[in-house]
Amino acid sequence: MTKGAPAPGEAPMPATDAAALLRANGSDPERAARPAIRFGDRIWTHEEYLAESRRWANLFLERRIPGRPFHVGVLLDNTPDYLFAFGGAGLVGAAVVGLNHTRQGDQLGRDIGHTDVGLLVTEPRHQDQLSAALVDLDLGADAVITSDRFVGADDPPVALGERLDDALAAVDASDPGIEPDPDSIWALIFTSGTSSAPKAVICSQRRLLVTGNRLGMILDVGPDDVGYVCMPLFHS
Repeated sequence: MTKGAPAPGEAPMPATDAAALLRANGSDPERAARPAIRFGDRIWTHEEYLAESRRWANLFLERRIPGRPFHVGVLLDNTPDYLFAFGGAGLVGAAVVGLNHTRQGDQLGRDIGHTDVGLLVTEPRHQDQLSAALVDLDLGADAVITSDRFVGADDPPVALGERLDDALAAVDASDPGIEPDPDSIWALIFTSGTSSAPKAVICSQRRLLVTGNRLGMILDVGPDDVGYVCMPLFHS
């Protein structure tokens, strides 16, 4: 055990669930105005992050398919949209499925089918790859949303599914008012698949909140520290 830190799995929960933590960060006067995300030359405060996460949460609720797991596949590079999707899922008890954009064709299709994805969020640079993967999957007409909010100069235009800004503009921006079960799945993170096909590791809200809190204790992370994400979010 790391000196001074609780054993794995034994750190206290920073909030009762992910939604409670996001709401507290976004409304508490001491935290709301602090930076939550830095991307390029842009900053989103915790208040702004919560507001955007609410829009995504309502979008997920609107597009949820009755009778299917509440799983949202995300095929994105490391952009703020990935984190907004994660926040939206946390507010309503949905699971973000981190799809590996190095996977192609049948392999990517297998990952999508294996995790019972009902809604997919991607970006123009991955839309041809995703389109090829969906050939043999039975997903509805509203199953794909494509974001062009963080595209590069060489990226193609949106040609698959609905444009994200249009989808978000059509939903309510208020808090959905859901208190998720802390043991609900928040993320499905694929292994590297070195011995066989990648397997989706089940990460509940409780697991991620407890593990994150313990890591913060080990690293002595405070509100003025900035974390740099160098790994792809689909794997970390």
